[in-house]
Amino acid sequence: MIRMGIVHKHKDASLKHFVFHVNVDFPEMIASGMETILRVYEAQRDEIKKLTRKVRSLKLKEREKAEINRLQATLENIEKTIEFTEGIMKNTIKELRSHSRESR
Repeated sequence: MIRMGIVHKHKDASLKHFVFHVNVDFPEMIASGMETILRVYEAQRDEIKKLTRKVRSLKLKEREKAEINRLQATLENIEKTIEFTEGIMKNTIKELRSHSRESR
């Protein structure tokens, strides 16, 4: 952690021992991690949209319609949940970055 610049070490001349202090912008670190998660969510959402289009394009037999409709509803629900979560995460990232700038 010292080599990465996260922790700094210096010698306290009066006490003759080392002192360590953390030099981390925690809000920025969390915001960056959340952005990585958002990229994964975006890829998952795109995959769900492809699956939904594929399901809609299927030529259905009468007995398969109910199952296909249930599958379609499930995919749409997952997509809405991901979109909702993305919105919350984007707002949280903005707040974290705003807090990070204010504390400097």
